[in-house]
Amino acid sequence: MDNNSVLQLQQFIKKNALDPQKGIILFNATITLHSNENPLIISSEVQIITLPKEMVLYILEFVKATHLQSEIYSTRLYHFEHTGNTTLVIKEPDGGLLLTVSI
Repeated sequence: MDNNSVLQLQQFIKKNALDPQKGIILFNATITLHSNENPLIISSEVQIITLPKEMVLYILEFVKATHLQSEIYSTRLYHFEHTGNTTLVIKEPDGGLLLTVSI
């Protein structure tokens, strides 16, 4: 588990007053996908789930076949950075930018 990614995700949750309902946080967000030269912007509901050894962010209205990118991001596998008050940046382990989640 990447403790820094967990802390960054927890800061994002706290700064945006996202309250869990039955252990799950659900909110609407703008997602910017950076998988190619032209970033793609979509709107989606997002879930954050806390598991025993990691936290997971799930983009609900995401079509993997269309965007060729995962819809599930784990603090165990990806690097999370909370920037500003309303933005969460998710990067590959090597630092490559994958997407931003903005409220």
